[in-house]
Amino acid sequence: MPNNLQGKTIAILATDGFEQAELTKGKKALEESGARTQVVSPAEKKSRARTEKIGATTCRSTFR
Repeated sequence: MPNNLQGKTIAILATDGFEQAELTKGKKALEESGARTQVVSPAEKKSRARTEKIGATTCRSTFR
């Protein structure tokens, strides 16, 4: 992907229950295109991510 976003800052909105893989892959693609990224959330508390099940447990990540 060309660096056509060089010098741009992109806000990534993460609400409770966002898909972690979608956030991290999209963030990486934007940064590889030259953009600076900032993850933001409308919640005052930490937002929780849904991730793939590993065995019988579900891994969760939080972003503040």
